[in-house]
Amino acid sequence: MRSSKYNIYTELNKGDDRWLLVQGGRGSFDIVNGKTVDALKKGEDDPESLNEISRENIKVLKDRGYVTELSEDEEFQFIRKLSQAINCVNSQGISITMLPTYNCNFRCE
Repeated sequence: MRSSKYNIYTELNKGDDRWLLVQGGRGSFDIVNGKTVDALKKGEDDPESLNEISRENIKVLKDRGYVTELSEDEEFQFIRKLSQAINCVNSQGISITMLPTYNCNFRCE
């Protein structure tokens, strides 16, 4: 078992010890402490560092995709297939995203 290479770590507030953890492949996002982030970062190269996290938390992290049994190549292939499926679905229709500017007064009907 090792940490996913597709985890994204963002500190919420300096010195607050709360981090936003995002799993790029699965779309999971959670708030965790700095100790968990440190162990996950180390776990990308040294799976033994995951032993610093409790078994209950490892189970949750595994269920949400932050920790994986897949090899790096297998994980890459999973992300590749997922990306192809998303592109296939998105190419079947047209979607429009409207982003008003700061000049918009939101008074249109």
